[in-house]
Amino acid sequence: LFGGGEGAKFHVDIEGGALVHGNGMLQSGAVADVFTPGSGGYGDPASRDPALVAQDLADGRISRETARRYYPKQEGAGK
Repeated sequence: LFGGGEGAKFHVDIEGGALVHGNGMLQSGAVADVFTPGSGGYGDPASRDPALVAQDLADGRISRETARRYYPKQEGAGK
């Protein structure tokens, strides 16, 4: 919205890297990781307050790689 990014999509990963599309059965003892959808961003990431980016990094909400990718003009992003 207004320049923000896309939200995450729902998906299920089965142990060993198989992706599930639609209905399916799991083998006994199989491990499934379920990733629920997330919302997209609001506004251009480049105009985000650098203090908020730094706080998200400190709190572990975003990784250094995410900071470098989405907030490249923020001083110190991802360092």
